[in-house]
Parts: sequence; structure tokens; C-alpha cells
Amino acid sequence: MGVVSILFYIFFSAGPIAGLTPDSDYLVYYGEWNDDILFRAKDFDLVILEPSAISDEQLQSLKRGHDGISGTDDDVIVIAYLSIGEVDSGNIVGDGRGPCYYDTLSSSIIYTNNGFASFYLDDADHNGLPDRNGTWGSYYVNAGDTLWWQYVDAKADALQARGFEGFFLDTIDTANPWGPYFWTYRGMSRLIQHLRERYPQKILIANRGLFYFSPYWYRNTPYNIRPYINGLLFEDYYTSWDWQADTGIVSPYFEENRNNWAVWVNEEASQPDGFTVFALDYLNPSQSSYETMLHNQIQYTIVENHWLSYVTYILLDTITYGVFHNHLEDNNPPTWKSHIGVYDVNYQGDSIEILAGLAEDQTPPVNYYVYYSTSSFNSPEEAADSIGPLNYQVVNNLVRFRIPALPPGTYYFIVRARDNCNPPHEDKNTTLKELIIQSVKEKGEKVLFSKDGTLDLSSLSNLLGDIDYIEIYSPTGQIVFKAKSAPQKEITLPQGVYLAKIRQKGRELIFRIIVLN
Repeated sequence: MGVVSILFYIFFSAGPIAGLTPDSDYLVYYGEWNDDILFRAKDFDLVILEPSAISDEQLQSLKRGHDGISGTDDDVIVIAYLSIGEVDSGNIVGDGRGPCYYDTLSSSIIYTNNGFASFYLDDADHNGLPDRNGTWGSYYVNAGDTLWWQYVDAKADALQARGFEGFFLDTIDTANPWGPYFWTYRGMSRLIQHLRERYPQKILIANRGLFYFSPYWYRNTPYNIRPYINGLLFEDYYTSWDWQADTGIVSPYFEENRNNWAVWVNEEASQPDGFTVFALDYLNPSQSSYETMLHNQIQYTIVENHWLSYVTYILLDTITYGVFHNHLEDNNPPTWKSHIGVYDVNYQGDSIEILAGLAEDQTPPVNYYVYYSTSSFNSPEEAADSIGPLNYQVVNNLVRFRIPALPPGTYYFIVRARDNCNPPHEDKNTTLKELIIQSVKEKGEKVLFSKDGTLDLSSLSNLLGDIDYIEIYSPTGQIVFKAKSAPQKEITLPQGVYLAKIRQKGRELIFRIIVLN
């Protein structure tokens, strides 16, 4: 290896992304962040996100993964979205020289001096205003403009300071050779090279820009971007989006993608300074063809080309698990279709009723395990005991099961889901619910008398305050009345001794009702 090559590898960290294989999972998510989304995103190996939507605290938590420890196997690579061919705002003044367009007769850039930044483009209609993307509402830019480089550098510097591990370089296709801005391809390539030199240790993933790898365009020119990137995302490889039907359809370019572009991309990716390839396609999970098209997409991307793949809804504001649960070998834990982990815990006298979210996995059946302790905990290793697998019923997109009653005291519960692999994969949720079980003495048993068989339930609220739930049992143990609160009504009971159980803010009260007619 020569001196020049040695220096290149020391200072420029191009090449495939370490640790990723076609069995890995990546996520593209541009929506808002909360604890639920944060937990779900930690199941993926690499996440591409809109940086303005996530807080610094959430970012650091995501990077540490489920175990909360940096430098372990479950760390998540987090990549920030960075547009380099379009800009959201159309009124940046800058130097006031723009917008500009390319004059083919003089082979020169013409600046209109119309009071806009020089990097805005006006090749589409020469109307003196920045050209706009009709679908997304952003504005096209000349990626080779030095003022644009300053703008991009400022954004990238801020992202680096926040701790992102790389940049997802979007809108490279502004410079495609078939559009009005074809002449910007050199500047786009130089900008990507500039970003590699300015951020040598950052991961750079290019969104498309496939023309740089075509032997008929720029593969064999100094403008090939292969030496500067770590990943290429092939968006819309298999599908295109039907906006009117709100569904994904097979792309009219799929055969060309499969027979030409995929071949050229793979040839470049396999070079010593090649890159990791990601596929991104769009389907609506509610469309009737979803399962068939998802299966085909996985076959064409992961199986046929050995790429990483992700399939989601077009707005990229939801997390989907279509690919996650359809690998050739199941290496992933169950995921939660509804609520994550334990939802509610109730003491039933002779048992404890537990409600939890409904989980799914590619290796069914999903089994549920309950971990519990007398003090708060975050992992099964810290729990005092566990029970499972448990028989359950599905009720309103939740699972319900019972465990034997525990002695009086305060308990904390976590419910986790396992798949049916050998050994099984278990999810990592730490959702915790508290339950206080009081002894009969602590409950302070009381006696209510009714001389005429009429019981005024509103008097219970006056006596005890707000009531969450009430059950009244007959002398033979049958429920004769139940309600979620103490209603403002009277009930009439035959003569006898009844038992009333009242739940109120985590505690349970027991009453005897003596009815004398």
C-alpha cells in the first residue's frame, strides 16, 4: 500500500458500515419522539431520523440502546437527516444574487440578482423565483455553490455537536442527468467529498444518486461518489407511491432497477472502498396487497441482493415491523402491537389479574412472563421472582391473565414477551406497575346496616370519597351488583349478610352489609 493510500484510510473513514449485515434492521423515522417511540426504535441497529424532532436527552438514550450503557452490543447507530440538494425555505436572501440558471449556449451560470441567495435554482421556468418541489414544497439548490456549502456546514457542525454519528444525505437526485439541474452534478459530488473531508469519522449515507454509479454516466469519472460514502439508500427500489389511492404499487421502473441499477450499485458496493446498501420502499399496512408485496420486496432486496431493507408508510411518521419479523432466520424479539408491556394490575382476593399489551413475532406463539418484586426494578435479573408462560385471553387488543394471590405488601410488576425460538428472544421493556395488597386488618373491615333492605350507594361516596370500583356479593358468594364507581342510586336487597369490595386509589376496602327487612 502506497503512502497516499495509507493517508486516505487514516483520514477518510469511507467503506461499508461496520457490524451491519442483511440480517440487521434499520429504521427511517421522521415523526415526533416519546417514550413509546424511543423504546421501539431501540430494537433497530441503525436509525435515520429528523434531528429537529428529537431532544438531546432522547438522542443519547437512543444511542445507548435498551441496556442504557454505551459501548455494548445493543447500541444504536443514529444518523441525522441532512438535505444537500434542496432547502425548506424559499426566502433566504444571502448575497442576493439568486436565483440562478445554467445557460447552455455560453456554458455559464447566470445569476438573476433578484434578491435571493445565489444557490437557488431557476432552470425550470426562468421566472426569477426559486424553483420549488411540487410534492414536498422545498426549493432546489445548486449544491456546488460555496454559499450553500457554508449553509450545509453550519447545519452539519450543529448536528455533530449534538452527538449524531453520521448524516443521511438527501435530495442528491436534484443533480440527476435527466432533469433541468443536470449541470450541478459536479458540484454535488464535490460537496459530498467536502463533507467526507470535513467530517472524516462520520458515517455518510447517500439517498440515491444512482447515476454516479452508472457506466454510462459518471462511474468512470472523478465525480463518482463511492470513495466518500459509507452507505447508499436505494429509495423506491420495488415500489412507487399512488397518492390518490394512498397505497404502494409496483414501481414502473422496477425491472430497470433490478436488471440495471441494482447490478451497477452492487458492483460499486463490492469494491474495497465500497459501501453498505439499504433499500427503502413504501406500502400502506392496510392495503389489501400488503403481505404479498412485502414478501416480494424482501425477496428482491434481502434475499436477492443481500441489502438491508425497510418498508414503511410514505410519510415516515410511524414505525413498522414488516421486514423486522420476516428475516430468513429469526434473531429478533417480539414487538408490541398495542401498549408496551404491563397495562394494569388488580388484586382479586384469591388471584391477581394482569393486563398487558398484545405482542407479535415471526416465530409464534408469543409467550408472556411476569416478573415481580417488592421493590422497583428495571430488569428480570433484579426481580424477586417470575411466572410464565401464562395462559391468556385477548381483550380489546390487550392480553389478560391471572397469577396466584401474593401476601399483603407492595409489589412491582413487569410483563415481557418471548417468541418460540430455541433459545427464545425476549423483549426489553421496563414498563412497571405497582400494586398494594392490604391485609384484612389494614383494610379496616366495616359493617353497614340496612333495616328496610334499601341501600343508598351515594352514601358510600360521602363516607369514603371517590370510589373506583364496587362489587357486592350475596350470602352465597354470587355478584349481585357491580359498578365502576358508586352511582347516585339506591338498590334493594333481600334480608341477609352481604360482602362489599371497594377499590379506591390502589387499595381495597371490605364491608359487610347486614340487611334486615
